[in-house]
Amino acid sequence: MIDQYILMHKDVPVGDLIYDTSTKKFNFNKYENIKEISHLPLGMYSYKNWNIEYKPTHEDIVFWLEDRVVPKERANIDEILKVMGLIDYDFWELCRRTRAMCMEDYFWLSKGEKYEDVHMRYLSEHNRLHETPIPFKVEEYEPEYKVVGEKLIKN
Repeated sequence: MIDQYILMHKDVPVGDLIYDTSTKKFNFNKYENIKEISHLPLGMYSYKNWNIEYKPTHEDIVFWLEDRVVPKERANIDEILKVMGLIDYDFWELCRRTRAMCMEDYFWLSKGEKYEDVHMRYLSEHNRLHETPIPFKVEEYEPEYKVVGEKLIKN
């Protein structure tokens, strides 16, 4: 299954962030109309490769996404996971449920939502944080394995 999001910088669509559930790999395709590096997220693009022509690798994307969610070492992580509807820590599942938003910048992942309706930093700046839709509902992925008879088979 392919799970696709639009990487947004405030209300500017930057490109498609794609996750392939079968390979567990990320890909990013920047939109051609993006010409300014201010729309490129630092982390996915580093100072070394912070240019409009660079194509982020899977590792670049993971590095950026992992920095956008609560760390698994957080003291109250079990409570946070419960609120997010998760049993185990999974940075990508946290990103899906928070749309990878953080209070430090204006980047986020969209499935068609509008910036002014969902971005927690925008909502906070306009005294509307109580309106945050986090956790977002997500489409469940097909299980990696299934039971056939008495055997565990990879899907």
